[in-house]
Amino acid sequence: LGTCDLVVLPELVFYYAGIERALAEGKAALREYAVPLPPVGSNPCAFKPGQQNAAFLRSLSCTARDLGSYVVANVLDLVETGGGGYKLFNTDVAFDRTGSLVAKYWKWHTFGLSPLIDQPGECERRPASFETDFGVPFGLFVCFDIEFEDPVQVLLDEGVRHFTFSSAWVN
Repeated sequence: LGTCDLVVLPELVFYYAGIERALAEGKAALREYAVPLPPVGSNPCAFKPGQQNAAFLRSLSCTARDLGSYVVANVLDLVETGGGGYKLFNTDVAFDRTGSLVAKYWKWHTFGLSPLIDQPGECERRPASFETDFGVPFGLFVCFDIEFEDPVQVLLDEGVRHFTFSSAWVN
């Protein structure tokens, strides 16, 4: 059997149960499902135990390495804002074949999950893409973002023509 070059996991797959709890109990219930993401360029497969949810992030990273594939997964990014405050962003992360984090993208259009999941403000919105070792750049966007011009148009303007798309869309 050959390897798959790119694996894209569905949106919400790792924290849907947390959303269900948070709808009943409030945003704080969702925080335990969140992962404080390291900077792009990090390799979570090399993380040491003890960091919050490090085992989860490490598993995703090591899976990419072990499969020899790019892996895009949807996670909940925990961003501390100071004074005990925090934001939770619906985030796609991309790992390369070595397990290194090569891109992360905060979903721009949260489709009714506010205030449980934060929508990035104008200055926090950044399109994201990554270049593969087979010469194809991929842009990232998530579910409801498909209904809007941006962030996809920004990436198209930069020459990106291939996209990963994680979704929890309902038919």
